[in-house]
Amino acid sequence: MIVWLIGLSGAGKSTIGQALIRQWKPSAPNTILVDGDEVRRIFAQDRTPADYSIEGRRRNAERIFEICAWLDRQDINVVCCILSLFHD
Repeated sequence: MIVWLIGLSGAGKSTIGQALIRQWKPSAPNTILVDGDEVRRIFAQDRTPADYSIEGRRRNAERIFEICAWLDRQDINVVCCILSLFHD
């Protein structure tokens, strides 16, 4: 299962996601948090202005979508906190 938490920058997505993980994980240890800012940092896509352009944000969103889908296919529950700019 994937739970998407979307909202504006600074709206509290990560805080809510962390609270949800704390409540859900004891009954479902196969649950993880995927945070858009953390994924951006892990892949070093947070270092230049181009990383925050529309194209850079789309690349990050597509990467996060694929990571969450991959985890879901392995029966890992995902709480994903991301700024969601794209309808698709």
